[in-house]
Amino acid sequence: MWLPSPWRSLSVLLVVARFAEDRFGAAGSPAAISAAGLADAHAGALTAASLASARVLSVGTATVAALSVLAVNTVVKVVLAWTAGVRRIAGRYAALMIVPVAAVAVAAGATLTLA
Repeated sequence: MWLPSPWRSLSVLLVVARFAEDRFGAAGSPAAISAAGLADAHAGALTAASLASARVLSVGTATVAALSVLAVNTVVKVVLAWTAGVRRIAGRYAALMIVPVAAVAVAAGATLTLA
């Protein structure tokens, strides 16, 4: 059965994250999910949420994994813009991302405190 690209990447990432959890223990899934941020933030965040709802990861671990995939993806975007020679755009993008990243960090801190 053919699946659209986002569903394929999510399916593959779920399998890889679950394998990493089985193979490397509690740190395996968050590391695999974070690595997904090199290509796509959405699949990693959805994988963390799916594994938390299936009780494979705790809510705290899933929150940290989702945050790390977003952070990795944001850094990758800044680095790509910088290395493409568009330093002005990379600088503006990094400056614009400070507020949303800080807001997400605050929300994650609240989530981890309440969990």
